[in-house]
Amino acid sequence: REVFQAKPLPRTDLPDRPLDSDLLFKFLLAEISGQRGNYQIAAQAYLEMAKTTRDPRIARRATEVALYGHYTDIALEAAKLWLATEKDSAAARQTLAALFVNSNDLQAARPLLQQMLAAERDNIGQSLTQLHPMLAKHGDKNAVLALIKELTKPYRERPEAHLAVAEASLAANQYDAALAESREAMRLRPDWEAGALFQAQLLNRESRARALDYLTSFLAANPNAQEVRLGYARQLISDKKFAQARAEFQRLLDDNPQNADLAVTA
Repeated sequence: REVFQAKPLPRTDLPDRPLDSDLLFKFLLAEISGQRGNYQIAAQAYLEMAKTTRDPRIARRATEVALYGHYTDIALEAAKLWLATEKDSAAARQTLAALFVNSNDLQAARPLLQQMLAAERDNIGQSLTQLHPMLAKHGDKNAVLALIKELTKPYRERPEAHLAVAEASLAANQYDAALAESREAMRLRPDWEAGALFQAQLLNRESRARALDYLTSFLAANPNAQEVRLGYARQLISDKKFAQARAEFQRLLDDNPQNADLAVTA
């Protein structure tokens, strides 16, 4: 199984712990248990080894096996140890933050998410777009909105920050706030297809005609926006405007002649 493939980490300061009989027994127990589908025993054995050795590779392995078997408590303990033994690991930080969120502990997740964003200055846009998907499963949508507002505050010059707040606002049933944030995102980046599709989604809740008008206007200014054109064509089909939809699909096919799906649709 893929989860049990070795995944070496690029570390030069790993602990130098000899493989004694106790470690060998636990390692064999973990490997055999994993191969037999006993993921709880495997994850617990890896975790005990990680505690003994303080080896981040083993802590990571314990985390992955526990997650694979859906043993959240073991995964949470292992992920804490993983990050403690590999403090600069973005993967460890993100995994632990996600586990805190899934455990309904937003306050514990907050500093980890702040660190994640601060460490991604060169790739901050993508990191901001991942915020709401990571937090969306949390039941308290207002708490998620408050947290995303706090996390995005240092990055308000980025359209992705406004879109993250817009998504969280919509999930919290704050439509007007979501629309205002969406419009600000598009003001900062007028040709942004993902932002345009989200704004059309918002407008569609008011009126399908408003959504179509918005998409028409966006495509007039950005005729090569293929994702938006595809969304526009699908919207036309939903409104039973088949001739217009066919023309849009044909244009997409002309631009992408190798796309078999478009060929069938057109």
